[in-house]
Amino acid sequence: MKRTVWFLSFFILEVFGSLTEASELLFPAAQIEKGKGSIVVFVENSSEKLNFSLSSTERITVSGNSYFSNVTNDIESDGKSGFFGVKAIVNPHDGFYYWLKAGAGSYELELPSDTVKNKLSSGTRGIVFGMGARKRLVPETIVTPAASLDLGLTYSNYGLDSFVPGGGPAYRIDDTLEITEFQLGFILSKTFGKMEPYGGIQVSRKHAMLKDNAGLANVSGIKDSAGLILGFRCRAFEKEFFVFEAKLLQDTAVSAAWNVEF
Repeated sequence: MKRTVWFLSFFILEVFGSLTEASELLFPAAQIEKGKGSIVVFVENSSEKLNFSLSSTERITVSGNSYFSNVTNDIESDGKSGFFGVKAIVNPHDGFYYWLKAGAGSYELELPSDTVKNKLSSGTRGIVFGMGARKRLVPETIVTPAASLDLGLTYSNYGLDSFVPGGGPAYRIDDTLEITEFQLGFILSKTFGKMEPYGGIQVSRKHAMLKDNAGLANVSGIKDSAGLILGFRCRAFEKEFFVFEAKLLQDTAVSAAWNVEF
């Protein structure tokens, strides 16, 4: 009963207190035994930058001679998401660790236009799927931390149904935002009693596509980013932990999770 109350209190606090896509790690660099695994249930709020490339054709006249030139402009947009998901990692053969994640979330996209920002948002939950692999480079010792490399791919799909131009009234739209993100992270972690702090760097490349389903048009772009990840895992029971993680610099995110080893 004590365990149930402890878990529910934590879960309610994090879900409703933190909701105020960066890609999370949530697992330290420590070793997982062969045939074992670990699973987390987590909430995450993130803020990120997306690029959209707009192309146009301009007529240029020089000394009475005209020609056409294709011009491409990159528009940087701000994205915010709230996400709830499950992530599992296993060590099947004492080599690479493999992870999967899935969940649902909402998204808000701000597109700049002259001096105002247009806001697109989702009234329904979008879907998020991800997969990846991890390789432990250095085991943890009494003196030195564990080190791992983490490679992943995440796909997100959000239906955007509300458009607010420059703070004006909202309009109904039928748009879809798809984000495909490749991530590479380097993680260090060290155990101190019940606490296991970890940290590292993560670089990513995001391909975003915004589709107008009614007009059958789309615009897309690519954005590269890098971030610093800091977190800790604290043992609550024999094989249960709570996890807190933050991502800083270009993209920012805050994640909280309940972790169970199996």
